[in-house]
Parts: sequence; C-alpha cells; structure tokens
Amino acid sequence: MVLGWLAAGQHGETPHVPAEGYKWNQLPALNEEIRQKHLRRSLDEVQAMFRKSYQKTMETGSQGIAVVGGHSWQFPKNLETIEGLPGETLFTSGLYPWMNKNTLAAYFTSCTSSHYRWALKEIRKGLGAQAYIVNSSKSDKVTVTI
Repeated sequence: MVLGWLAAGQHGETPHVPAEGYKWNQLPALNEEIRQKHLRRSLDEVQAMFRKSYQKTMETGSQGIAVVGGHSWQFPKNLETIEGLPGETLFTSGLYPWMNKNTLAAYFTSCTSSHYRWALKEIRKGLGAQAYIVNSSKSDKVTVTI
C-alpha cells in the first residue's frame, strides 16, 4: 500500500490513505477486507506474495509497479525502495499533501515492521485458540511457538 501512496505522490496524485472508503480509525475493517480477499490462498502463495512485497519495499534495485485508484505507475529502478530513497525524502514532514505532517519513514514503519509485529501477534493468538491435537480419546490444547 505504501508503495502505491508513494507512486501517487511522485506523480502529483493524492491517493486514498489508508484505502478508498476507509479512514485510519477503520483499520480493523480494512484488515478484515484484505483477510477475506486472500483467505482462500495457500500458505505457499501468501509467503510468495510477502517475499515479493518485501523485496519491492526494501531492496534497492528491484523494479515495481504500483496501482492506486485504477492508475498504475512503474517505479524507476532504485527509487521505489526504502534503501533507495534519499534521507530528505524519507524524513521531510508533509512531503506530499496526503501525508499531513507525517514523514514517509513513518508510513513505511507503519506498513512494514509495525504491521508485521501486529500480524505475528494475531497469528499467535489464532494458533493458540485453534491448535488442538486430536486423538482417539480426547482433544488436548497444544502450545504453538512460532
């Protein structure tokens, strides 16, 4: 999502942040919509999508295409990633109108490490609540460590 916002900003557009039809206080509903959209994907598919997203976000030199509001843009090599962005781009408050007084670094943090930490907690909760060993005589809850 953050790459799409950045692409829109670089092209003079104002993206819907966090997403069209959602405000920041509606993130649980947005996360549920995204979860429902990908619910039927296999673990291998989800992991491949995560690796591709991570590479586009973090690694210098990857090419990327962002789609925002039906528009798509190709990022120039080395400009779409955290590592490839100059410090003044990452740390200037309100660089693009959609950022208000925030920095691009803050948006990258929210959409990467902070979101990953939140997701890991959710996965652990889900596994703790749903992980059972079923045998012929009983069901015992098991502790799952990730």
